[in-house]
Amino acid sequence: MRLTYSAYDAGRIVGMTASAVLHFRQMGLVTPSERVAGRRSFGFVDLVCIEVAKTLIDRGISVGKTQQLLAELRIQLASMKQSLGNVQIVATPTSIHLRTRDEMTAALPAAATCIALDSLKERIATLGHQSDAGALGSSSPTRERPSTAYEWFRFGLRKQEEGELDAATAAYLRTLELDAAFASALANLGGISLARGETSQAVDFLKRALESDPRLAEAHFNLGCAQFEQGAIADAITSWQETLRLAPRITDAHFQLGVAYARTRNYANARKQLDLYLEADPASDLAEQVRALMFKL
Repeated sequence: MRLTYSAYDAGRIVGMTASAVLHFRQMGLVTPSERVAGRRSFGFVDLVCIEVAKTLIDRGISVGKTQQLLAELRIQLASMKQSLGNVQIVATPTSIHLRTRDEMTAALPAAATCIALDSLKERIATLGHQSDAGALGSSSPTRERPSTAYEWFRFGLRKQEEGELDAATAAYLRTLELDAAFASALANLGGISLARGETSQAVDFLKRALESDPRLAEAHFNLGCAQFEQGAIADAITSWQETLRLAPRITDAHFQLGVAYARTRNYANARKQLDLYLEADPASDLAEQVRALMFKL
């Protein structure tokens, strides 16, 4: 069984806050690739991508270029036949490649950053040996009452990951009392409202989130889902197209577009989007459902 990680654990492993990991996800830099009990979680390759994304963004590389380099990295990781613990990632502002242990004595390109995956594995192992109490540490918002908008947001994020949606909602609303334009809190409230079937409220929160930060690809995706539920198919299609423009790795947008095009009897585009979905995620839980839908088109 492969290990999976929450945004909170992923952040601890790579040296980021959980909210920063969530922000990377909302911008489409990383997408949890594992499913556990119907919920998305991060796998090892996702952790690698988070670490690389953090390195590139910290060096001033644009979000768009970072997305492109991460896409290239995932292709290379998928074709790597030896243990990733013996691999280094060499990243420059314009390129990214893997090098094996035998190649590690070669000089690095100018302006290159080297990321050793054995170091990442060691941090994962360290995390696994920590007790829950020790892992929380003194900085956990559950030990001290949050005071700033950022602390309330972190508290809400933790409660949302634990499935305590009422507590998460209250924390996000408190975040907004302190910072009305906190985009990630608005986006998460939209996601919770959508999950509860409160589509009008979801649309309101998600539109406000995107007014604050139009780069939040996952907010565009959820907005499309809420619009589709309201019967605003054309608006939903626009939202999912924007999702894919910002974050091609959110492949569920292809599925949603396929369903939306089929609903409007645009069968050619429906088949195209469903084909793209199966090409990107052939082992998806929805694969059989997609093939059955395509058979009917």
